[in-house]
Amino acid sequence: MSALTLPSFEVKGFRAFKDLRIERLGRVNLIVGKNNVGKTALLEALQIYAEQGYPPLIWELLSERDQVAHRTAIRSADTEELLSALRHMYHDRPSGTRATSVLWLGPIGIPDAKVTLSLIWIPRRALDDPWDKIEEYLSNRGEPGNRDGLIGDETPGLSIQIGQHHSILYSLERISPARFARPDSNVKTCHFVRANGLTKAKVGDLWDNIALTDLQQDVIQSLRIIAPGVEGLSLVAEARGDVRDRIPIVRIAGMNEPIPLRSLGDGMQRMLGIALALVNAKDGILLVDEVENGLHYTVLPQLWRLIFETARRLNVQVFATSHSWECLEAFQQAAEEDTESEGLLIRLQLKGEQIVAVLVDEEHLGIATSERIEVR
Repeated sequence: MSALTLPSFEVKGFRAFKDLRIERLGRVNLIVGKNNVGKTALLEALQIYAEQGYPPLIWELLSERDQVAHRTAIRSADTEELLSALRHMYHDRPSGTRATSVLWLGPIGIPDAKVTLSLIWIPRRALDDPWDKIEEYLSNRGEPGNRDGLIGDETPGLSIQIGQHHSILYSLERISPARFARPDSNVKTCHFVRANGLTKAKVGDLWDNIALTDLQQDVIQSLRIIAPGVEGLSLVAEARGDVRDRIPIVRIAGMNEPIPLRSLGDGMQRMLGIALALVNAKDGILLVDEVENGLHYTVLPQLWRLIFETARRLNVQVFATSHSWECLEAFQQAAEEDTESEGLLIRLQLKGEQIVAVLVDEEHLGIATSERIEVR
């Protein structure tokens, strides 16, 4: 059995999480909890960790929540817009003119695997200095008002530190896609299926990655959960004015011509997105928000069986969120059947003013579902 990408996870200072600790994780993890306890935020934290704090990803996540003007490119945003948007990431939502905030993500007790993102202020004249010089400045900085001549010369920056050594600094005044860099050896394969599904462009990219390989059959098999007569799948171009998208089409047994996948209902689109992301996440992480969206409850047991089996075979660690009792029951059933992969329920809840994670293993989840004990 392959080792898990993440045996545990801690999120500190990110969005709603002051300090969230998840002491252990399973191969397949179902995240539940009431509204506004951070289920989607936890998926975002996992993606930021997997991609090592890559700035375009952060910008995309902020855009998804309308915390920055929709579709505003990072390269076209001004310094104040960048700073205002980035502040939404931090638990303390720094509002002071020169407030400094830090968040970090990673497995518990492994400092070299930690990803730290710091919103900092540095003198413009130090922007081209080596990182150790900038660190020296920051450690000796003290309160801004105590350093004559520096306040008007300071500028905001985003520092991304990988482990205890490697750091990258982006000045928000100079930020540009050409300067983005990350240590490729630490980046984890990670795909995020949002509650509203994948874009057509993303579906096309993921299909191209596995077309004419054995993984293509895994995707077709997933569609048969809803439509048993599916014999084949392809993507074809569809021109609409200046936009040229590709749409999925399927061949159904007994039909002379292929038909658009969407004509079979939204559930087929949802199943395709999950299956494509799953097989493309080999040796990495799959994130699915509101996994049951668009799917009838009767197909959920088969979906979870597919996820457990494929995740184990391709060494994928899965994190999904749900509000549905039927989804939870189907998850428990699949977890019980798969004796080789652990399924873990993670319940996020408020304890005082802090969000905490309560773990429910397969044994206790089986008792809860059989006794109809509320654990969502």
